[in-house]
Amino acid sequence: ARHPMDPATICRLCGYASVQRPCPVCAEAAARGRFAEAPLRGWRAAWQGFAAPWHGARILLAVPGTKRWLLPPAIAAIACFAWALAAALACVGAWLEQVAAEGEALFAGDAWWQQAAQRLGTGTLLGALQWSGAALAVLVVLLVATFTFSIVYEALCAPFLDVVQARVEAAWFGAPGAGEDPRERVMPRSEAARWRVLAVAAQLVACACASVWSWRALSAVHAIWPVLALALAALPQRRAWAALWRETRRQTRLFATGVQSSLVALALLVCFAWLQLVPFAGPPLFAAVAGFATALTLLDIPFARRGWPLRLRLALLARHAGPFALLGLSTGLCFLVPVLGPLLGVPCASVGGLHLLVLLDKGPRAAVQSA
Repeated sequence: ARHPMDPATICRLCGYASVQRPCPVCAEAAARGRFAEAPLRGWRAAWQGFAAPWHGARILLAVPGTKRWLLPPAIAAIACFAWALAAALACVGAWLEQVAAEGEALFAGDAWWQQAAQRLGTGTLLGALQWSGAALAVLVVLLVATFTFSIVYEALCAPFLDVVQARVEAAWFGAPGAGEDPRERVMPRSEAARWRVLAVAAQLVACACASVWSWRALSAVHAIWPVLALALAALPQRRAWAALWRETRRQTRLFATGVQSSLVALALLVCFAWLQLVPFAGPPLFAAVAGFATALTLLDIPFARRGWPLRLRLALLARHAGPFALLGLSTGLCFLVPVLGPLLGVPCASVGGLHLLVLLDKGPRAAVQSA
């Protein structure tokens, strides 16, 4: 028997691995009508890569029950942006006030930057700093916005985009159950009802709150009683607790995927941060780099949904480097619009990347032929 992650078991259409044929997720022939042109190659694949964010926006508008899942991470990212912007501008304002108050004494010293300032002329430099306060504030706004929406927003979006992609795939592959995630057809299902899982989750939260209150208001000994009560209540609900544990692990992996993707994007942004100092062309180029990094890292979500190991992910990215690079380029163009561009570009690039993944060949060529 083939291993479930053997590349030869990966469905050529949906990308899920199963030893059954036809594929239990997309039924291959039944779903082929929607993706009649798959798999794409050559310039057609490249064009689909560039148009992927547009296809993602169109799919989000067409599939019901997806838009509301994008509101929580967007609101959280906007709140983080407002806080970070206020803190950054306060630091810039305090530094400019220090420059105005201390004047030439600030540049009197033997440090390399002080010596450079003395060569340029401290009077000229002080005047330039005071007159360029507005330009410096604009630069700070651009930097904070790019880092917030390319890193924080992407990490917050990962669990919500998993739900969005599940609903999109259900619309594509005709899930028979209302709200069923097509992934569940090739992965173990929970034997507990959803309301029971939510109930034990509420019990866990209540136990944690009661233990903390008992610890702070009474003593450490009293904090043990809520834990014992929870353990007794959990005995007849073992299936619900097992389902909660599996879901918690899955959501933790998704969040970790978002964090890892954000770290990759952070590394690229730090490497190219100097572009912000280039007049006129610098900020647009920096936005393009941010969009490119975000688009490529967002592909981790459909890969994680399919349980692909790193070697299969790298193999697919290497085989279709052109379409995926154009996906990053078009997402970078979306990022040229401050704030609104990343807010819309991240979910559109995520769903568009899923659409592109379905349209392209999956796995090594020998495995695709044997499938």
